[in-house]
Amino acid sequence: MDIERIFEVALHIQEPWFISNVAFDASRKRLDLRLDFRKGSTFKYEGNGVSGEYKAYDTIEKEWRHLNFFEHECYLTARVPRIKTPDDKTHLIQPPWNGLQNGFTLLFEAFVLQLSKGMPVHLVGALVHTSDHKVWSILDKYTEKARQNCDYSTVTEIGMDETSIAKGHEYISLFVDLKRKKAIFVADGKDSTTVK
Repeated sequence: MDIERIFEVALHIQEPWFISNVAFDASRKRLDLRLDFRKGSTFKYEGNGVSGEYKAYDTIEKEWRHLNFFEHECYLTARVPRIKTPDDKTHLIQPPWNGLQNGFTLLFEAFVLQLSKGMPVHLVGALVHTSDHKVWSILDKYTEKARQNCDYSTVTEIGMDETSIAKGHEYISLFVDLKRKKAIFVADGKDSTTVK
């Protein structure tokens, strides 16, 4: 089994995608995996009232940070197809490894989320060699996605409290489902407009 196939199996890369090249640079502590798709492949697209399978119209090269390969940073680079739908609009196909935050794979983001459960963001950023800002951005995107899927139709009792978030007079208000003892919303401020 060649090295490209080993990484395809390890990363669960499936048709029409394949790994076309593996480059390892020990001095830079970096592993680069180049991905591509088979010529003539079609891609499913659903959105904006349009759905179907389409061939690539053109491609854009993108790079993602992936989980480390031992102590070496790992990056995936791929030609990502854009398709043209019958309404004459062009759409970028999101490959299956694409995370919510631009430039990271789903597995990298899952690792960051897991670390963030028990560590300060600054330490998570230092451990994965990325900025605090990018870690916060990943956390914000997944929090927003989780909030979109929340169902508050059974909430009957709400509690509210404010707390200071910094030295001085910056406050946030927390809204809690009192029966489930779970925070359901956090907002800036502590006055009547915050409650509204």
